[in-house]
Amino acid sequence: MTVARTVQFICVGTSHACTTRDLSGNKFQQNVSELLLTVNPDNFLSISNNHFFGSFPQKHPWHSSLRGLAFANNDLTGPAPNFTGLQLPYLQILLLQQNRLTGDLPLPPASNFKGLLAYSNNFTALDPNTWCKYYSDALFINLVDNAQPLA
Repeated sequence: MTVARTVQFICVGTSHACTTRDLSGNKFQQNVSELLLTVNPDNFLSISNNHFFGSFPQKHPWHSSLRGLAFANNDLTGPAPNFTGLQLPYLQILLLQQNRLTGDLPLPPASNFKGLLAYSNNFTALDPNTWCKYYSDALFINLVDNAQPLA
């Protein structure tokens, strides 16, 4: 008996101007650096609950209109995306939990930020320049089970 499997892929917008991509919950296996070469929406990206692996490219052209990134529950390693010096004023949600990310957690300045989940990784420090100014009053933050207590 053959069982057909439906792949969840949601793209909101025209094929030339996709604003939202949701690839979550599919068991995809691909290097995250390769994926980000082809998938870079303007508004929201979720690749959570798959088997994406590898490290983020340290220089990536994130769209300034970006509102949410969800990379939770994969096999990602190495440093978190480097947002230092980027202007992402609309970023509201950043989900990095349950990977094997290491090092500092560089966060972009974002005045509308609502939540950060970065638990169960190996982060060692927060960027104090952005943390106190933009993130200390966010609605939800979970940083437990990292290499050191972060907050």
